[in-house]
Amino acid sequence: MKSTILRGIATLALVPVLVACSSDETSAPPDAGPNEHQTAAVSWLAAQPADDGLFTSHFADVETGEASAFVDYGLNLDLYSALEELGDDAAAEKVYQSTIEHADDYTDPPGGTRYAGALAKLAAHVQAHGDDPHALGSRDLIDELEALVVPKGAEAGRVKDMPDGKMQSTSVLNQGWAVRALTTAGSGDADAAVDFLLKQQCDDGSFRADMAAEPCTSGPGSVDGTAFAIQSLKVAAEQGSAGLEDEIDEAADWLVRTQADDGSLSDEGGPNTNSTGQGAAALQVSGHQGPAARAASWVAGRQVEGGPEKGAIALSDADLALATGKRIAQADRDRYVRASVQAVLGLAALPSDPDDASGSR
Repeated sequence: MKSTILRGIATLALVPVLVACSSDETSAPPDAGPNEHQTAAVSWLAAQPADDGLFTSHFADVETGEASAFVDYGLNLDLYSALEELGDDAAAEKVYQSTIEHADDYTDPPGGTRYAGALAKLAAHVQAHGDDPHALGSRDLIDELEALVVPKGAEAGRVKDMPDGKMQSTSVLNQGWAVRALTTAGSGDADAAVDFLLKQQCDDGSFRADMAAEPCTSGPGSVDGTAFAIQSLKVAAEQGSAGLEDEIDEAADWLVRTQADDGSLSDEGGPNTNSTGQGAAALQVSGHQGPAARAASWVAGRQVEGGPEKGAIALSDADLALATGKRIAQADRDRYVRASVQAVLGLAALPSDPDDASGSR
């Protein structure tokens, strides 16, 4: 059960179960195991956590230059998923256990707010690990998440931070995590959560990045939001939610129309490996193997090939130049880890023959 659910969380292992509409055979067989690009990335990622099992992000204040550091537990859950899905079980387990020890700090940090997105993401990863989300220590993560679901009205099905303050999160990604956790748990709130996620789909098939109570009637939406919504709806479909095929197809078709000729996808400013990697994963699970392969090939072209940071996936061409043949600065490393944990899973769409990436679907 652990492996099956984790693959839904890690996005790509839904391919053998759910992709039935594609006639394109350009991607590697789903049972082929990690390819060389993924293996190199995982080797690099496994070296990023400190001795305590957690990756710590370092930053320099733009104005003062003063250094600061913090642990992003959500990023560490992404790191766990990438390591586990691609075969480094020992490193993955250390990251997971270290993150779980800080579950309260992640979902209920000082200040009195319980964050819906953090709670949903934590619950989904606990399920993926094969643990009982109803019994994480003294906590029942599913009951807690259900308590954050709006019960009625225009926002019915939405998960909201509590208390409902001025800084309420609006991310479609948060709703996507809730859909994954609630459908996997067989929650009575699962259908409502799915319906509210679908409310964020615009007329052109895309999903907007920030949620609203009113249905989206005009696009374009967000590449990241659309890619993540596709993957979350695929998890919901695997868990028994019916009637999602048309919405998934429309969203995937929008990604195909949005994709640049070189295979890249852009969100908020330009092409990057985070958006393109997420897009590759979504395109593959929705049966668009040719576009997925082109996206994965673009991502592979931004991977550091040698030197002390071999295997790292740069967010952009500029970051690739900074990491080629030299060590990444501590204050910049967070950016490469974030790019790598998202993009590495999209690399599964790489074709065994690079010429196959020219396929149209």
